[in-house]
Amino acid sequence: MFDFFKNSILVKIFLVVIAASFVYFGVGGLSAPKTQYLVEIGDTKISNFDVKTYLQRNRQMQDEESIKQSYIFLQKRAYLIEGGKKIGIEISPNQLNQMIKSEPAFKDFNGNFDVDRYRSFINNTYRSDALFEDEMKKNLIFTYMTYYLNNNHIVSDYQLLQYLAVYETRKEIQSVSFPIANYKDQVQYNDNELKSFYEEHKEAYKQDQSIQFDYLHLTPDWMIQQVKIPEEKIQAYYESNKENNPKRMVSHVVLMFPQGQAPNEDVKLNLRKQAEVILSKVKQEPEKFSEYAQKYSQDASTAQFGGSLGLIEKNGQYYEAIENAAFGLGTGQIYNQIVETEDGYHIIKVDAAMDWHSYNQDRAGIEYVLKYNQAKENLITLRDELSEAAFNESKDLHKVSQKELGSDIVQSSGEWVTKQQALLDGLPVEVIETLFDPMSISDKSNSEVINVGESYWVVRVTKDSPAKLRDFNEVKQQVANDYILMKAGELALADANRKFNQLKSGETVLLNWTNPLVMSVEEAKANLSQDEYINFLSTKSKNGQPGYYLLDKRSQPTIVKVNSETLDYPFSQEKIKLSFEKSRDMIAKKNEIAILSYLYDNIKRKKGNTSLDF
Repeated sequence: MFDFFKNSILVKIFLVVIAASFVYFGVGGLSAPKTQYLVEIGDTKISNFDVKTYLQRNRQMQDEESIKQSYIFLQKRAYLIEGGKKIGIEISPNQLNQMIKSEPAFKDFNGNFDVDRYRSFINNTYRSDALFEDEMKKNLIFTYMTYYLNNNHIVSDYQLLQYLAVYETRKEIQSVSFPIANYKDQVQYNDNELKSFYEEHKEAYKQDQSIQFDYLHLTPDWMIQQVKIPEEKIQAYYESNKENNPKRMVSHVVLMFPQGQAPNEDVKLNLRKQAEVILSKVKQEPEKFSEYAQKYSQDASTAQFGGSLGLIEKNGQYYEAIENAAFGLGTGQIYNQIVETEDGYHIIKVDAAMDWHSYNQDRAGIEYVLKYNQAKENLITLRDELSEAAFNESKDLHKVSQKELGSDIVQSSGEWVTKQQALLDGLPVEVIETLFDPMSISDKSNSEVINVGESYWVVRVTKDSPAKLRDFNEVKQQVANDYILMKAGELALADANRKFNQLKSGETVLLNWTNPLVMSVEEAKANLSQDEYINFLSTKSKNGQPGYYLLDKRSQPTIVKVNSETLDYPFSQEKIKLSFEKSRDMIAKKNEIAILSYLYDNIKRKKGNTSLDF
């Protein structure tokens, strides 16, 4: 999980690695078949499953751009791992053992290493200790390499002054846009042109495969409601533990700051706004906290367990802000503010509070802990019974629920769902892969029990609609709209290019410019796209004449005029210090590019037998 411990940097690196095992591949990542893969770098194969799982575990969109960036990152990771091996980075068995036993996801509610929890994780994901340990070794090598790439750099006075000269300049700009909508009326077409356009863009008019399905989802929260704990057992627990230190059973949702760099204020503000929205939701529905943790938390190793950190004491093991928040709450309460640590923004819930002042005061917390532990045991027992019943009543999940659970709690997807929509809705990757397996779709039988964290799923496809190319006449109006949009875009860009060239050649062109806007480099970086930002940096006025650049935006090509530049001088000590950090980051990025280029040329790369799936 993300590092909530205040130890040395090496210990931090050790403890973050298990999280990487979840974040990079998610549960089931390494157990997925690798016969179909995109690329093999050294001895690491990357598949479409790895890419999609990485995105889901990082709570990212499954759009084309995100998929491409995820694939680029996983390739970079593979190259750095192979590079680490080449320079002799080795991980000892003792280091691996320390990492496993220090990971909170594998501890019981008393803070002790839980062998059963660890074994359950292994059995349901990596299948063997050797595979898991191999993945941890790779992740630790990657973390070492990333750390040293980002932190071992010297910045000269000249480099710092160069940075200040470029990045502490404010520019006065104006712009004029050429909205595509203004050119639509100029577009003319006939049926032959539309049919030709349809033939060239058939992929855009395909209907994706979609399904409807029933599902049974059993969680510890659901099972807790079915468990009854005898009063004498609650009293016995109190008597056995009343001399102990106060404890809190804590769950959290965390939105993490970017790793390896200090977050700027804009990034922090954006994350905080997201956290505030989630906090508002969990306050309204506290009983769904674990669902929100699974959906939103970026601590992948606890998100799958409903965000549970287990039982903690106020002893400095966790960040002070987390401990202070947790120990100010009682059983079932949610901290009413966002908690900030070095790692990110946390939403804190106390599932159980035990201060050992009196039995009546601690009873609710003790009952919850005992119910939670009993619920976990019951779910494991129920899993086997559920698996047999699902097989015997393979065509009716409702009968399975009625027989094994005493009531019908089966839910339905309702509307048609594509694989992409299922990913966007946050359905676990393991469940999606089962639902869209060709055998599941053709047979329409109950699945085996699917283990995701501490919850269990059984699913059954009830209806399916295969992928197909829609006929031209069926989508003629959509084709016409797309054709008009494309042609209007071409007309708008041609007009913008014509006027841009006239301006650059010194001609006077009457345009409706926006009012002048003074923008700093920091503001530009926060508010402009990457292409816009690069153009903003590189374009300058010259000899009193404006500089121009053209942005080829899809909806409206835009010409930007740079009227003047002003250097923010003199520089304060605080500004110099901040600029030093930023210039070091830039040097680190350049060095990373240089090292990766070397690795690309010197590490074996083999093209896979499939292509990137969008």
